[in-house]
Amino acid sequence: MRMRHWVIGLTLVGVLASGTLFDASLVSASKHLQPKAPLQMEKKATAPFKVKVKGFEASATGSKAGDTVTLKLTIEYSGGSGTKSVPWRIWRDSGQGEKEIARGQKEVTAGATGTFTATATWTATAGSHVFYGGIPIPEIPDNVSTRTTMVFTAPKVAAPPAPRLVTQVLDYQKAKLAGATFASASDNASGGGQCNWQSCDMFQAPQAQPGVFFFASVAGAFGTKVTPEAYGNFTLKNSWKIKAVQLVEIKKSGGDWQWRVRPSEGSNNPFTRIHLWADMPLGDVQLGLKIVIEGPEGTDPYK
Repeated sequence: MRMRHWVIGLTLVGVLASGTLFDASLVSASKHLQPKAPLQMEKKATAPFKVKVKGFEASATGSKAGDTVTLKLTIEYSGGSGTKSVPWRIWRDSGQGEKEIARGQKEVTAGATGTFTATATWTATAGSHVFYGGIPIPEIPDNVSTRTTMVFTAPKVAAPPAPRLVTQVLDYQKAKLAGATFASASDNASGGGQCNWQSCDMFQAPQAQPGVFFFASVAGAFGTKVTPEAYGNFTLKNSWKIKAVQLVEIKKSGGDWQWRVRPSEGSNNPFTRIHLWADMPLGDVQLGLKIVIEGPEGTDPYK
């Protein structure tokens, strides 16, 4: 039998080969009314908690031992959830010379990316030092940052103030007690030589004062030649120096004198040798040697 169909309104009606009618719209609707499976929401995985050193700074108030060094370690964290405790450590040098400066830990709220800065100070010691800051967890990559070497010099110690200098006249007897030698070296023992100017019996040592009295005078039928020495084998002690050499001609008649060894200003050696002679019939030469010395107050030039 030949199939026929009609359109009635919006409903499609057909005749099956068996003569049975069916409503196509109901069939179509029934397909749409079938229940769907419930929607499944995808669960996003939480990123792991990570930390790393973001920066490390070292600054100093100066370059000398005793100055203050400030060290700042910045740590970045991200991921994870909840509250995390992040350890940190700052130290200097390495190997056997390693010294810890500071350590601690910071409680942070995980999740979003954030940073915190740990600060420590250190009083510099002389020498070259390398500073480190890091996270003391070996499993964490990039957990150490190094600061360029810093060098600190030892502070200069102020020189003590210069001592006050004082002067005095070199004393014959004190020098002799300290080991100085004196010699007359005369070709006529009674006609010339040297002695302590303050206590010499020869002519009552005119104008007596601390120092050495040198003399040459005619004795008997011959003239006199003498080359006396003073302050042999002796030097001034405790930074004392000769400031002035004063030779006084007390008397010079029928004779004369010459320096053979004159002590020098600025030296610590007062050794003296003078040649004198007195001629017939009444030659007489008398000299007084005064050596002014200078040195630190409160010290002894003799020992």
